Amino acid sequence: MASSTTFDISFRRLLCSVCSKFSLPPPKYGLTLGSGGQLCSFVDVAVPRCSRFMEVITCWGSPSTDSNETEEDAARVAVETLRKELDFEIRDANYNERRKVEDLYNCVSRKYEDLRNECDMLKKEHDVLKRFYNSLMDEKNRILADWNEVKTHLDSCWSRLNQSGTVPMEAEPSVFAEAHGPTSENRAAMNEPHVSTACSVPPKIMATLESSPETKEDPEAPPGYYRN
Repeated sequence: MASSTTFDISFRRLLCSVCSKFSLPPPKYGLTLGSGGQLCSFVDVAVPRCSRFMEVITCWGSPSTDSNETEEDAARVAVETLRKELDFEIRDANYNERRKVEDLYNCVSRKYEDLRNECDMLKKEHDVLKRFYNSLMDEKNRILADWNEVKTHLDSCWSRLNQSGTVPMEAEPSVFAEAHGPTSENRAAMNEPHVSTACSVPPKIMATLESSPETKEDPEAPPGYYRN
């Protein structure tokens, strides 16, 4: 297959058409001798700034040994400058493809802006969560410090109790009996007669009471005992 053929556009004619379309003065070309003996062309185009004033813009072409090439390049730069200043488009064979690329670029740019905004929001949320996490860690460290202090005091109290030889108070027998029921010794004590120790009688008096005869009835009074 043969190589693709390229058709060049005359930018000098295009520049004249643009100036005529916007009622601008015709472009003025100039040619200078650059470094190395190469030619460098320039073109002056007028751009309206207000209703009465025009600004002259000088556009330079790339240096070349051919004057036509450098003038064409200067005209190309001038057309591009006027397109940005006057906001117009040049329809050519690549116009439709260019519009598609521009639309795709705009779509990608909008998506990029959305992603950037979302990224900024996530960064803000990350900062908030980071501060909250740091506050929770500080609270955790404070609680652990308090717990270690309480544990130290408990260990100190326990060591003092062990050094003083204090024996824990035993549970009362009645409480133990209620919790576990009567034992064999308790049952035997319950069957024995109950003797009160609070009002116990001395042994000698108890023996005298046991040996004395039973109490008899009171004797009758002699006759005339109750006379006045």
